[in-house]
Amino acid sequence: MGIEGIADEIEMPFGLDKFDLPLERYCEDLREEVEYMVERLPEGGEGMYGVDDGAGDD
Repeated sequence: MGIEGIADEIEMPFGLDKFDLPLERYCEDLREEVEYMVERLPEGGEGMYGVDDGAGDD
C-alpha cells in the first residue's frame, strides 16, 4: 500500500472496510461503561463529599 492508499484509509477511518476502526464496538463499550457507573452512583447525595449542591451551606 502506497502513501495514497494510506491517506485514503486515514481520511475515512469509520466504516465496514477491513482496516476501518470498529466504531460500533467503541460505542457499545462506552454504553456499557456508562451504565456500570450509573448503576453504582450513590443515592440521595450519599458519599458525594466535595460536591457543591448550591445550597450555600459552606
